[in-house]
Amino acid sequence: MSPIKFKPHKKVAYNKIPLQLKVAPGVREKVMAIPHWQELVRQLLDKLIIENQKPT
Repeated sequence: MSPIKFKPHKKVAYNKIPLQLKVAPGVREKVMAIPHWQELVRQLLDKLIIENQKPT
């Protein structure tokens, strides 16, 4: 049995389908060198969504 590699910090599980995007050459390596980069990207995406929501 393989060890658990990922534990979400929130009570809600993440979507099983990942968000993927293409970036300029070298960006992937630079981002992956940032500690806790995935959580930072999630926070930035949450902020982006809030800032761009249309009023209902």
